[in-house]
Amino acid sequence: MPEIDIQRREGMNVPLWAWLVGAALLALLIWWIVAAATPDRQAGVPAPQEQVAGERQEQRDTIIGGPQQLPLAAIQQDPAQYHGDTVSGVVTVAEVVSDRGFWVEQNGNRLFVLDGQTVPGARDLQAGDRIQLEGPVYRTGEQGFRMPQVEGMDEQTARTLSDQQVFMHATSIQTVNQPTQGQ
Repeated sequence: MPEIDIQRREGMNVPLWAWLVGAALLALLIWWIVAAATPDRQAGVPAPQEQVAGERQEQRDTIIGGPQQLPLAAIQQDPAQYHGDTVSGVVTVAEVVSDRGFWVEQNGNRLFVLDGQTVPGARDLQAGDRIQLEGPVYRTGEQGFRMPQVEGMDEQTARTLSDQQVFMHATSIQTVNQPTQGQ
């Protein structure tokens, strides 16, 4: 019978414990990479992006959202901050200039509003009406600003509008309540 020469390679005999330690280290390395790539999440604690967005929404709800009052004082104080932003809130009509323009007031602060929503004469606003407004605020001195073109704008509204540093172009106007006779 012929002899078969079998050679054993030295150094290929790795003990089982070494394989187990290597597998555990590999699993730990994969876990560390995955943990570093995902944001920390604890139960009930939002991720940083969600927290910032939530804070912005909460601040927006407090300042300009929902049925709350329009921030006229803040708009008058820093119109550049609000330029181009759509704001909404409840205000009182102080004076009606025309079918297209009127003044709103809140705690002694006034803002001119350009009605860009309706056909001239379709709305019957009167001083003292409480209304819900929504629309962008414009600061007339901003670079690239163009006065909105509104169908049926009369000369008195255009003149009043051109004298304003800041105004609102209302895209939504809803009457909240109208004063009763004798108020």
